[in-house]
Order: sequence, then structure tokens, then C-alpha cells
Amino acid sequence: MTDPILRIQNLSVGFRDSETKEVINVLRDVSFDVPADHILGIVGESGCGKSITMHTVMGLLPRTAVVTGGAVTYGGTELLGLTPSEMNHYRGKEIAMIFQEPMTSLNPVYRVGDQIAEMLQLHQDITRQDALAEAVRKLELVSIASPEKVVNQYPHELSGGMRQRVMIAIAMACDPKILIADEPTTALDVTIQAQILALMKTLKEQMHSSVILITHDLGVVAEMADEVVVMYAGDVVEKATVLRLFKEPSHPYTTGLLKSLPMLHSSDERLYNIVGTVPSPRNFPQACRFAPRCEFVHDRCLAERPPLMRIAPDHEVACWLRVDEASG
Repeated sequence: MTDPILRIQNLSVGFRDSETKEVINVLRDVSFDVPADHILGIVGESGCGKSITMHTVMGLLPRTAVVTGGAVTYGGTELLGLTPSEMNHYRGKEIAMIFQEPMTSLNPVYRVGDQIAEMLQLHQDITRQDALAEAVRKLELVSIASPEKVVNQYPHELSGGMRQRVMIAIAMACDPKILIADEPTTALDVTIQAQILALMKTLKEQMHSSVILITHDLGVVAEMADEVVVMYAGDVVEKATVLRLFKEPSHPYTTGLLKSLPMLHSSDERLYNIVGTVPSPRNFPQACRFAPRCEFVHDRCLAERPPLMRIAPDHEVACWLRVDEASG
């Protein structure tokens, strides 16, 4: 098996309280690999640590954030040890990111073409004229009609779907090896969502890049991903291929997420819901973080943190129920 293009090992991140200076833990020993030419879905409720993990990879953490442990390795290079100028070589060129809301991510006072050209000139030895010509080609690549016109428009002149395509064009401008998409279809209608997802899949196949898809939408994961990482309260609780995860979910949290999906032929009037909410990082349990919401909780869950255990060649889970089953 070839080495992964990106490896995250035991990554732990906290935020320093401005008054007490205490570091509040947000991520705890997060580990997973991203193979080349692969789509990895990261799922979980809001506040589970999905975006923070990827912001750490991109070197985009706020000043109050503290990496307290772990490693992030891209192609043999440890990213966490790089200076900001060294990280600029990788950010955008090797690893690019599409953020949740394109209207706030695009600069409102610069034309679309200028924003794509800026990315090209930052990472390539190219003139402004050639960069603007390439910007037109990038807009063609993301299926924007009349790209020669759109390069001269401002973001507010475009629809939500077009702005998201522009964001993808900027992210893919330098043909990165990894594209991180953070809730790329938020606030888009269903038809446009499907178009954006199909576009991302097509670009991934054309450029042989890997995609990390951050989402809370398991339907999107089923459609797009090869493998899934399930996160809860800063922990990885389950990892599996998409087929195995949907067929044989093993963590109670994953099972709850899947049971919450509306089913076309279900006779139940009410959807299943997981009791409670994701706790604040100040109140994260020290053992199993899902224990307060778990219907199968027992004493060991409250006392010890379950390890991430391999239960099949393509399946890992962190749950004492599964550990006990394997050992019993």
C-alpha cells in the first residue's frame, strides 16, 4: 500500500482563555490518513472539531489556539513546524481550501478575475496578463457560462452557486494535490448543491487530487466519499469505508446519526434524535465524551477513555462495547 498523501497523527489543539490563560482542549489525539486520489468525508455535529482540524492543517488557526501535540505530515514534510512564509508555499499550491460561505470568503472590492489571478501569481512565475487569461480558463473549467464576462464582475453580482464555483476555481487554480471543502453546499438550493458536488467529483478525477469533505450531511457523504471519519467533541470515534459505515455502523453516535436520516419508505412519523447536545469544550468528559448522551453507557465509559480499535481491515471504532465484544 502506498503512503498517504496527508497523515494526521495524535493531533491535539486547545484555545487559551484570555483571562485565566488556561488552555481549553478542543481536539484530542485526532489521527487519520488521506490517501492519494481519494475522497475522505469528515462528519459530525457542529462543534465536533471538523473545521478546527482542517484549519490546523492549513495553518489558519487563530492566535489564541495552541497545538498541544501531534503531527501533520504532507508528502514527508511536517507542516506544524513550518514558518508562516514556508507554509505559504504549501497553502493554495499543494493544499487548498473552499470555505463555508463564499460571499464572506471572496473579497467584495476585487473583481473575480483579479482574485483568481492573484492566486496564480503568488505560486507561479506568470505575468498579470497571462494570469487573467488563465483565470478565464479556470472559470471555464468550473462550468461558468460567459467566463470572459464573469472575470470582470464583482462577487455581489453573482448568484450563490456562481460564487461557490468561483471559490472552487480559486482553490483549484494551482492544481493542488489536496482540496479541503468545508460545508461546500451550505445555503445552496438542492439543485445547485448537486451541481457543485458533481463538479468537485469531476475535477478530482481530472486532476487526480484528493478531497477532504467536511459536512454534517450523511447523504452527501454516501454520494461522494470513499472513506468516512466520524468526529464527536474533538475525538475520532469511528473510521471506515463508506460502504461499511452505512452497512455496519459500530459506534452509538454513528448509529444515532444514521437513524436520524429521513427514510423514504419509513412509516414512523417522527425522526429519531440523539438526546442532548455536544458539550462545550470546557465541559468535555475526560473518559468517553459521548457517554452523557449514550443509551448504552456503563461505568467503564465514565471512567476510562476507549481506544480507537480496529474491528475489521477497513473499520476502526472507539467504544467500550466493541472492545468488550472483541475481547469476550
